[in-house]
Amino acid sequence: MKTKMFLICVIAIVFVACAAPTPDPAAVIKSLAAALNAGNVDAVMAFYADDATITHKPAPAGQSGILTGKEQIRGFIQGLVAGNFSGEVSNLKVVGDKITLTGTLSTDTYRKLGVAPIVIAEEAVIVGGKIKSETITVTPESLAKIQAAMAAQAKAAMPKKVLLLLSVEVSQDMELMLTKEVGVMTSLLEKAGYKVVVASESGQPLAASATTLKPDLKLADVQVEDYAGFILPCFAPSAPVVAPGAPEIIKKAVALGKPVAAQNNGIGALIRAGVLSGKQFAIIAGSEKYVPDGIYKGEGVVQDGNIVTSGMCPFMARVGRTPDGTTELTQKFIALLGAAR
Repeated sequence: MKTKMFLICVIAIVFVACAAPTPDPAAVIKSLAAALNAGNVDAVMAFYADDATITHKPAPAGQSGILTGKEQIRGFIQGLVAGNFSGEVSNLKVVGDKITLTGTLSTDTYRKLGVAPIVIAEEAVIVGGKIKSETITVTPESLAKIQAAMAAQAKAAMPKKVLLLLSVEVSQDMELMLTKEVGVMTSLLEKAGYKVVVASESGQPLAASATTLKPDLKLADVQVEDYAGFILPCFAPSAPVVAPGAPEIIKKAVALGKPVAAQNNGIGALIRAGVLSGKQFAIIAGSEKYVPDGIYKGEGVVQDGNIVTSGMCPFMARVGRTPDGTTELTQKFIALLGAAR
């Protein structure tokens, strides 16, 4: 009787083992991938052990890159599903309870970055049909694409820079020109969303009784490609002055199709750069003789293509010539900047 019972037990054990075989690791991964593509979070989670871990390489910025336990893993899977995950598995290899594969995947985040699909290398340990550990490594090629796209995105999100180019560092009324010309130009540009960078030949501060302007850099350090446009105030010196480094900057800026605006004495840099040939322009009456091949249109604000000029700065307005053109000049310049984006 005992022998009979023993045989029955053995048969029962064998039957159970045959009825519920341990799932093949490759089948586990394929089923998990299908559930993830279908957006079934619960079905995906059924393939993870309670103490499972997922390690991401490289780790996301500010994170350990390690997820431990089903609660943390579920949050990760929910994020993939919410991001409209899609993926494929290839190069799947099984050695005992270890599995390696190549995955190509896309989510809305990667699609918006323009890098989808990305490629990952994955290693996993599967015990009793459950994933115990999983390591997901973004390939160097995909990582480079992601980093480049993120850097470009961050750069695009930064305010566009405009160079306020001081072609002169002296004035008959420094306080007036710093507040009513440079101050107005800067305020209007910043309100329009631009970062104003000030450059001069010496890089030294310009001081008035109640106002000081400290340039951000010297003209020799200006990289023309870094700026959306260039604006040159008049500053009303007692005699025409042009900083030696200014004409080359303007010449290159115009050649690159960047908007340029200049007021009265600041126009001197445009004249020296030779960019007003055949162009309509404005300047204080009497100075048009310095541009014999240009088309003089008076002292008010004049736009021709990407170049805006005005002969009427705050100083000239104060001595009674015509109304100050600073605001109109800057507004036209801002419109050109917007059109060039």
